[in-house]
Amino acid sequence: MMLKKLITLMYKDLLLVIKDKAGVGFLFVMPIALVFIMTLLQKNAYDTLHNSTFKVVVLNNDNDSLGRQIVRQLKESGIFDVSEIREPGMNPEELVAKGKYKIGITIPDSITYFVRQAIKHKIEVAFNEEDAEDAINVRMPDIEICFDPVIRASYLMMVKSMLKEFNSGFRTKILLNELKDRIPFVESDITLDNIISFKEKYASTGKTKIIPTSVQHNVPAWILFAMFFIVISLAGNMVKEREDGSFARLRFMPVTYSAYISSKVLVYLFVCLIQFILMLIVGIYIMPLLDFPPLQTGGNLLSLFTIGLASAMAAVGFGIFTGTFMRTYQQAAAFGALSVVILSAIGGIWIPVFMMPRSMQIVSNLSPLNWGIEGFYNVLVRNLPLYDSLNELILLVSFFLIMLVSSVLFFRLTRK
Repeated sequence: MMLKKLITLMYKDLLLVIKDKAGVGFLFVMPIALVFIMTLLQKNAYDTLHNSTFKVVVLNNDNDSLGRQIVRQLKESGIFDVSEIREPGMNPEELVAKGKYKIGITIPDSITYFVRQAIKHKIEVAFNEEDAEDAINVRMPDIEICFDPVIRASYLMMVKSMLKEFNSGFRTKILLNELKDRIPFVESDITLDNIISFKEKYASTGKTKIIPTSVQHNVPAWILFAMFFIVISLAGNMVKEREDGSFARLRFMPVTYSAYISSKVLVYLFVCLIQFILMLIVGIYIMPLLDFPPLQTGGNLLSLFTIGLASAMAAVGFGIFTGTFMRTYQQAAAFGALSVVILSAIGGIWIPVFMMPRSMQIVSNLSPLNWGIEGFYNVLVRNLPLYDSLNELILLVSFFLIMLVSSVLFFRLTRK
């Protein structure tokens, strides 16, 4: 008898979901659209950095070895679109201030000469030569860098790092040539280029390598956002049933509040899992058709499903909690939308947690969306086995249970 009532309640809840066609469209179409939009935006931002569209203007007043080397290596870096000022009287800072370039570099006059003199003086001191103390210690002129205020400081640091590297290599070459003149057994130029090389790779403990892409990051993020956004539909339906008398009629069947909630849980878990499966299909099969990299699962579909199920439980529990505590539909809709956006923001859906201030990184640990995204990242990006996400799974399921128990207790305490 109890099972029959539960099936009847589930049928009723499923009809409520299907009846709201616009709501169903939002639940399934909105997250797919967000994946496409956010992935496209991040892909374009990545291409901007790597397709030589970062415009730099250089004024080379040196016209000697160091100045020419800086200009040449900036052009050969493959990162910048470099323009040189040839006309007298033009100022890189003015061009950058007008928005024509993002970074302006001014190489001072005779900087090559000053570098050579400084190195020569240091060698003379090191070799205790008599005329070393008589050398004139001239202050080294600065290489000036000006940048458009709209660009990120990280780009400026990248340019400064490259210029320091160029300068270091040039100074090393001059130093070795000066030493060659003072050490008899050095008969040829010594080069230190390529003595140390760097091999880059992504850390992974799995046998299958998963290369992080914008798709790998966006699909799990918007799966979670879509799941938690059902709070508006779920809580809204619960409030409507109380307002139109449907809930009162159900109580006369009689139906326990636990059975009422269980029906909601099962139906909306089903909805969340459909969202999850659709998003995976879009990431794996649809994205490559639109010139995006495919979603790589690394064969960890069971792990993904487990984390998806735990995340769906947390989302449904939050919807039940909201629907139980909110008194009107307007309250449920406003609280549901705002709370999901806030939990998404502090949970790392909009901004990666590592980019947040330290205080917000601590707060992010309280968001269920953070637990979900970390679980998905462990599988989809870090390629870790499921047991490495055990903490996240426990937190998600615990959150679900706390929401349900709180809802039942609140109902029992407030019912007339």
